[in-house]
Amino acid sequence: MNLLNRLTTKNLKLNKKRTVVTIIGIILSVALLTAVASMFSSILQSTINYEIELRGNYHVGYYDVPISELDTFRSDGDITEMSLTQDLGYAEIETKNEYKPYAFVKAYTPDALNNITSRLVEGRLPENENEIVIPTHLKTNGRNLLKVGDTVTLNVGERVNDAGEVFTQSDPYDANNSEKITGTTGKTYTVVGVVERPSTNIEPFDAPGYTFVTYVDENKLAGNVDVYLRYNKKAAKGLAAQVENSKYEYGFNEYLMMLEANPFQEFGDYAVVILLIMGIIVITSVFCIKNSFDISITERIKQYGMIRSIGATKKQIRRNVFYEATVLGAIGIPLGVLSGWLATVILVVGINYFMNKDGDALGSVKLMFSVSPVAILIAIIFGIVTIYLSALRSAVKASKVSPIDSIRNSAEIKIKSKKVRSPKIIKKLFGIGGEISYKNLKRNKKKYRTTVISIVMSVFIFIALSSFMGSMLASAGDELKGSDYNVYLSSSVYGDANRYNKFLKTTKLDGVDDYTIYRKMGYYDNVCAIGDEQYRKYIKKLGLNYEDIKDKIIAVNCGQVGDVVKSENFDGTLEIGYVTDERPFGLDYPDAEYHVISDELFDSLISDEAEKSLTIYYHATDADKLQDEIDQILITETHYFMRNLEESARQHRNLVTLMGVFLYGFIIVLSLIGVTNIFNTITTNMELRKPEFAMLRSVGMTSKEFNRMIRLETVFMGTRSLFFGTILGVAASYLLYYAGVKSSGASYSFPIIPVVIAILAVFLLISLIMNYSIAKISKQNTIETIRNENI
Repeated sequence: MNLLNRLTTKNLKLNKKRTVVTIIGIILSVALLTAVASMFSSILQSTINYEIELRGNYHVGYYDVPISELDTFRSDGDITEMSLTQDLGYAEIETKNEYKPYAFVKAYTPDALNNITSRLVEGRLPENENEIVIPTHLKTNGRNLLKVGDTVTLNVGERVNDAGEVFTQSDPYDANNSEKITGTTGKTYTVVGVVERPSTNIEPFDAPGYTFVTYVDENKLAGNVDVYLRYNKKAAKGLAAQVENSKYEYGFNEYLMMLEANPFQEFGDYAVVILLIMGIIVITSVFCIKNSFDISITERIKQYGMIRSIGATKKQIRRNVFYEATVLGAIGIPLGVLSGWLATVILVVGINYFMNKDGDALGSVKLMFSVSPVAILIAIIFGIVTIYLSALRSAVKASKVSPIDSIRNSAEIKIKSKKVRSPKIIKKLFGIGGEISYKNLKRNKKKYRTTVISIVMSVFIFIALSSFMGSMLASAGDELKGSDYNVYLSSSVYGDANRYNKFLKTTKLDGVDDYTIYRKMGYYDNVCAIGDEQYRKYIKKLGLNYEDIKDKIIAVNCGQVGDVVKSENFDGTLEIGYVTDERPFGLDYPDAEYHVISDELFDSLISDEAEKSLTIYYHATDADKLQDEIDQILITETHYFMRNLEESARQHRNLVTLMGVFLYGFIIVLSLIGVTNIFNTITTNMELRKPEFAMLRSVGMTSKEFNRMIRLETVFMGTRSLFFGTILGVAASYLLYYAGVKSSGASYSFPIIPVVIAILAVFLLISLIMNYSIAKISKQNTIETIRNENI
C-alpha cells in the first residue's frame, strides 16, 4: 500500500500543471464556502454587538434593589457580570422641547459604563464623580448646545407635584400637573463625552428628562440601585423561569438572549439560503474536481492494470485514489480557508463603506469580521465532502477496470462504430476536418461532457445573476420616476389649529419649488383638497374658471359630468363638474380615482373637530436640507411620518450595489472554478490525444487542416454548451425577476448583454485554451510519439 501511495505522490509531482489546477479548484471551492459561512457568522455577531450597543450587555435587569441585598446576586455562580446604576434625580435645563425640560442624572459603576452605556460618539466615558456624558438628542431634539469640554451646574432633586407624588422617567411631563423639583443639591460637572440616545428601557420616548451619565464608585453607593446581570449560557436559557417569582421589578433583554441562545429563530430563513448556496457551490465544484480525478485515472489506467496484474486488490486501488484526494485536499483546504477569510475581510470593509455612504444605507449596524469555529468547520466539512464526492466515481472506475483491458488501453473504448457516423452535412460544410471533429466529440462523450456541463453552469449562473442585478439596478434608478415630488410629510389633524399651522409653515421654507397640501375627509374617502395655491394652478392647467368649479368636483379617472357624489363624512351631495385623467401635483398613482374639490368647499363641509388626514407633498431643490428644516420646525411634534424619496433612492442604490458585490463575487468565483475545469479538461484531453494527432499527421494531414479540425471542435463544443446554458440562464433570469423584482413594477427585459458577453467569453476562452494546447502539440516529434505509444 505504501508503494501505491509513493507512486501517487510521484505522479502528482510529475504532472505539476494538472495538480496545480486541481488544487486551485479546491482552493476556490473552499474559499467560497468559507466566505459564505463566515459572512453568515459575521452578520450574526454584528447583530449581537449592535443589540449590546443599543440596549446593553445584560440578560435581565432588577430595579430598585437595596444595596444590602446585592450579596444575593454576588453569590450566584451562574452570574458572569453585574452592573449597577443609580438614579440621582432631575435638574432643570435650557431646552427647546417643552415636553422635555429636564436633565435626568444617573450614576454608573465602571462595569455599567462598559456594559450599559450607549455607544460613545465623541470624547470618552466619565472617570470620576465630577465628569458626565450627555446624549446626542440633547442637541438635535432639545437644541441645547452643551458640548464636550463645557462645565454645567445641575441642581438635582425629585420631581413631585402638589399632592407629593414622585414622578419617574416613565411619567411624561405635564405642564398642568403643577410639578416641581424639590430637595435639590447643586453639583458642577465637566462634559467629557457624547453618547447616542439611550435605549427605551433607560429613557422612554416620552420621558421628560435627557439622560446624563456620571461615574460612581460601587463602594460609595447607598440606598437602592438598578442591577443588570449577565448569566452564563446554560443559565441564560432558563432565566425566564428563574426570575418569574422575583420580589423586584425586572426586565429582560429578550432580543439579545434570543440571538445568543437560539439565533436560528431570527436567522433561520437566511441559514436555509446559505445552505442552498453552499450546496450549489459543492455541486459546481464537484464537476471541476471530479474531472481532474477522471483525467488522472485515464492517464494512469495502464499503470493500474499492471498493479492489478501483480496482485493489487480493488479495495487497494480505491484507497489509492482517495489517498490522492487526501493529499490534494490537505494542500487546498487550508489555503482555501485562508483565501475565504481574506475575501470576507474585503467584503466586510466594502459593506461598511456602503453602509456609511449617503446616510447609512443599512441602519446603524456596523458589520464586523467574525471568525466562527463552527462556520469554518462547516466550510471544511463541505470542502471534504466536495473532494471525496469528486473522487468517488473515479475510485470505483479505477477499481473495476480489468488488468487486460487496462494494459491494452481498451477500457475506454465502449462505443460502436455506427454511433460515430457523421451527418453528411458536416462533411459538406467543414470537410474531413469537420467530420473528424464531430466524431471525436461523439467518441469521447464522457471526456467532453464534464467540460460542456461546466460551461453550461457558468453561462447559466452568469446570465441569470447578471440579469437579476440589472433589473435591481434599474428598479433603483426608477425609485424617483413616477413621482413629481421628492419629500412627503403625513399626519392627522384633530382640530388643533396651532399644530395644523405648524405643518403648513413647512411649505414656506426656502428651496420648496412646489407643494400640495393634500387633505382627505376619511381614510376610505376619495374626496380631497390639495391646497388653495395648488388648486388654482391645477384648474388653470385644465383651463377652468375658479368661480365656475369651486363648488363642484373635478373627477380624476372616474365618473361623468353631472354625476353626484355622496359621503358619510359630509351632508348632502356634490356634483361632478369636470372629468379628466390629469392628476394634480403630488398624487402619483396613475390609475387612482380622486374627487378633487376646492379648499373653500372642503372647509365648509367638514368641522374643525373632525379627524382630517393631512399629507404635504414637496418638490425641493435640496431634499436633504428640506428634511432637516422640517424636523427642526416639528421638533416637539409626534405622530407624523416623513419620507425623503431621494434618500430612499440612495439607500436603495447602495443596497443594490452591496448585493452586487455578493452576487458578482459569487459569479466570478464560480466562473473561475468553471475556467479551471475547462482548462484542465481541454489541455489534458489534448495531451492524451497526442498519439491520435501524430497518426493523423503521419498520413498526410497538414498543419492548416489540423488547426482547422481543432477549431471546429471548439465551435461544436462551444455552440452546444451555449445553447443549453443560454436557455437555462434566460429561464432562470425570468424566474428571479418574477420572484424578486416584478413586485416593484419594473418590466422584464431580455438579458441580451449578458448573453452576448457569455457567448464572446466562452468562445474566447475555449479558443485561447485550444491554441495553447495546439502550440504545445505542434512541438512534438510525430515518429517519437507513435513509437512511445507502441512500446
